[in-house]
Parts: sequence; structure tokens; C-alpha cells
Amino acid sequence: MKRISEDKAADLARDIRTLLKVHAEAMGGIEEMLDRPSVPIAEAVAELAAMSRGFAANCHDVKFRYDWSIPPAPEWFDHFIDAYLLLRRDRNTFWMERGVYGVLALSRGGRVLELCCGDGYYTRNFYAPFAGSIVALDFDPDAIAHARRYNAAPNVEFRNADIRKDIPKETFDNVVWDAAIEHFTPDEMDGILKTVSSCLDGKGCLSGYTIVAMDSGKHLDQHEHEFTSMGELVDCLFTHFRNVKVFETVHPARHNLYFYASDTVLPFDGHWPHVVEKRR
Repeated sequence: MKRISEDKAADLARDIRTLLKVHAEAMGGIEEMLDRPSVPIAEAVAELAAMSRGFAANCHDVKFRYDWSIPPAPEWFDHFIDAYLLLRRDRNTFWMERGVYGVLALSRGGRVLELCCGDGYYTRNFYAPFAGSIVALDFDPDAIAHARRYNAAPNVEFRNADIRKDIPKETFDNVVWDAAIEHFTPDEMDGILKTVSSCLDGKGCLSGYTIVAMDSGKHLDQHEHEFTSMGELVDCLFTHFRNVKVFETVHPARHNLYFYASDTVLPFDGHWPHVVEKRR
């Protein structure tokens, strides 16, 4: 639970009231535009859309500050903050990559198990449109409550579960493990990957994402083990899967590693059915 002081709560309340006042004034200005016959309706529509984008960004700035400037810091991230604030403010795009690269591994209409789903943003917006069904697990009850409230989908079941001991003993076509492998010790990773391999039954694909360790220390205190290179991550996965692929993207503020692991074909392999390639 957040340990918020009265002064901090008062500051946030003041910011919210200011936002609401500015928003109301902006709405009034658009109403005035509509009352002036000389103003084209297209201009009013454009101003309405621009005002709503700015209002959404400012609201999510308040949410960002509440989540991350008041202890304790959460172990999951509200990705509406990425969508409405950080993309606009910082032009950060790396948060989209894991959803796009993860979708490439999904069997269309298949059964998907998502480990450490967090807020459920990727579950709903990236994976659910392609999956037949998804079982999405997270150990944090607050994350699951948020996911059920804001990122529900008809083919998604969010479950509160500790993946070190509560992975369902079922068969899945895909397992997704995004932005979470680093929250576990190497021994815990080994046990989880052994269970995941069993769930995929030699046929499906594990996909996921993690962050490269910094020389200066951990990105977050909650991280148990951050990988230092693509090679280290490959070795970790190769213990449990015959085929492993790891690639990186390097952004000004983030060095990401993406991975696929399976006993069968991987995305962009020569026999992968969704690519055609010629070389000279």
C-alpha cells in the first residue's frame, strides 16, 4: 500500500483540480467555436481532438507521479501511461516492440499462457486479438484487479498466481513471458522454464522480452537477475529448448532483448511459413 503523506496527497489533489479547470475552460472554448458560423466544423473537430490528447497526457502524468514517486514502487507498470503520456512527451516507442514481436510467435486461434501479465495492456491489445484463449497470470493482486477492470477481453482469463509454483498443468500453443524473467533468480528461472517446456509439449513457442543490465546497477530493486548479453540469455533458454533466438534493440534510454524458444520452428527461420526470402 502507498505510504502517501498529507502534503503529497494535497499536491496531487491540487494538480487534479487544476487539470479539471483547464479542461473545462478548453471545452468552453470549443463550444464558442461551434457558436460562430464563420468557424469551419473541421477546425472545431481538430481542436477537440487536440485538447483531448493534451488532457489525457496531463492526467497520466499525475498517474505516473503517483505510481512512481510515492513508495513503495510497484512491480508492474500501467501501460496507459506509455500510450497517453510517454509516447507524446518523450517519443518513446520501445514499449510497443514487445507486443509486436510477441504476436509474431503466436499460433492464430491458439491457447496462450501469459506469465507475469502485469496490467494486462499487452494481453488485451496485442495478444487477445490473435489468440483463441489466454490464461494470464500475475502474483500481484493489485495488477490482476487493474487488468480485470481496465483490460478485460472475452477470451482472456486473468488469474492471481505465483508462477514459481502455480503454472497450470495444461498444454498451450504459446507461452509469453514479457518484462518479467529478470524478476527471478537463475534457479527460479530454471524451474519456471522447465515447467514452460512441459506446457508447450515440444510443439509450441515461448516468446518474451527482458532488459540488459546496466554497469551502474539494477534498473529496479525488484529485479533479481538482469542479463548482461544476448549470449547469456541464449544459454539460459537453450538448457530447455532445442531452438533459441535472441535479438536486441538499442534505444537512447533502453537496451532490450527479445527471445523466442521452441523445439520446433521459430519466427524468421527458413521454414517459418510467414516469410519469403531470396538472396544473391
